Parts: sequence; C-alpha cells; structure tokens
Amino acid sequence: MIEDIISKKRRIEVLEYLPHDYCKKASEFLIKNRKRVGIVTGFFVNNACETDGPLSAIFLGNVLKTLDSEVFLITDRYCRIENFERIEFPITDHEKSKEFAESILRSYEPTLLISIERCGFAEDNRYYNMRKEDITPYTAKMDYLFRIKNTVGIGDGGNEIGFGNFKNKLGDKYISKTETEYFVFAGVSNWGVYGILAYISIKFGENFLPSPEEQSSVLKELVKKGFVDGFSGERELKVDGIPLSYHNKILEELNRII
Repeated sequence: MIEDIISKKRRIEVLEYLPHDYCKKASEFLIKNRKRVGIVTGFFVNNACETDGPLSAIFLGNVLKTLDSEVFLITDRYCRIENFERIEFPITDHEKSKEFAESILRSYEPTLLISIERCGFAEDNRYYNMRKEDITPYTAKMDYLFRIKNTVGIGDGGNEIGFGNFKNKLGDKYISKTETEYFVFAGVSNWGVYGILAYISIKFGENFLPSPEEQSSVLKELVKKGFVDGFSGERELKVDGIPLSYHNKILEELNRII
C-alpha cells in the first residue's frame, strides 16, 4: 500500500489519527482543486535550505503543469528554485507578514496551497528545527497564507505546517500549530509528494513518478546550488540523513505498485 511505503522511519503515532488512505484522499483533493496551485517549501538549515521539500516540489510542479495547472512557488531567500514563478516571502514581523500573505492571496487567488516540509509556528509563534533550536530569525512567516480553505500539508517530524491538525494529541510545545485541511504524513516529506504522484498516476493511467535516475539528477543539481542535507547541514547526496540509494528504493517500490 502506498501509505505503508511513504510512512517508513518516522513518528508512527501520527498514523493513529489519520485515515488509512490519507494520501489518496489528499491526492483526490489536489486533483479536484488543481487550477491554480501555490507550493510552499524551504526549511532553513545551516545558512542554507535543506533538500527535503524543494526536491519533490520540482517534480510535483512539473506534473501539475502537465495537468494544465498554474503553478507558483512561495518561499524565502534561502530556497532558490527557479523552475516556476517564484514569490519570495520576506522575513519580517508578524504584521508585515500578514499583509504580504494577504497580498499574495488577493493577487494569485490560489485554488490550493500545498506545504512541503515547511516549518510552522510552534505554540509560542516561533520556529524550531529538529534539535529544538530557534530558527525564527531565518524563517518567513508563511503560516499566514494558510487561512484559506483549500490547503494540504506534508510533513515528517512534527514541526512542519499541517501538524497543527494533531497538536492536542501529540502534546509537544514544539509541534507546529498551523493546520491544513488535508495532511500527508511521511517518513521523509519528499516521499509524501511521491505518494501523491503515485495516486495521481493511478487516477490518470500515466506514470507521473520520477525515476530514480531523475531523482538523482535533480538532487545533484540542488546540492551543486548550495542545498544541504537536513541532518548534517552539509552539501551531500542525502535527504534527512538518508543516502540517495534508499530514496531511490522508495521510488522503485512506488513504481512497482503503479
């Protein structure tokens, strides 16, 4: 099952609060609301952006464009992806962030926002990484975008946008409180996107998943541009401390299913 493949290696207790086909439901929601999609991603690590999130955002955006969606990327200055129209959200105070978020929503009128591995507000309205270090000065307050109805969150560790759906159940002050209408839990957030792409492939009868070779090529390009592994903070061919070879195995498993 697709959900079994993408949820390996992380906090399995989250699965107790999700329907067994949570990724399928999110993919159906995305397909239904795909006219104008804003992809939110980019997690600050070691004065750079980590590879989890941007890697799969590129593949998701390309597939959505194939399906005639308008796609735009919303991120901050640390995440330099130029594959789509890119909106740089400023790192500023709460009031200015609210105003900027409202201006984006007015100008672009997204039919769906999807967050991929994007740090969300903790209960004190600050941002924390996996080591519980405060990264607020380096993180744009994109949570204010997620006031619209059609939203999907993809996360793996608890501090990402979308985990607010389980805030009262997980009982950790560092868990993000920002909610989304649908949530996809994954062992690595990129895998959550791949799960969605697998279900989209089944729906349309065409394989939209990247091949292991494509994943390897794009990851190498990101690392060359300065993106880093989320665990080590170094430019290396890993995502969340996991070697590229294992991520390719995840894709191989999903490709076998579809």
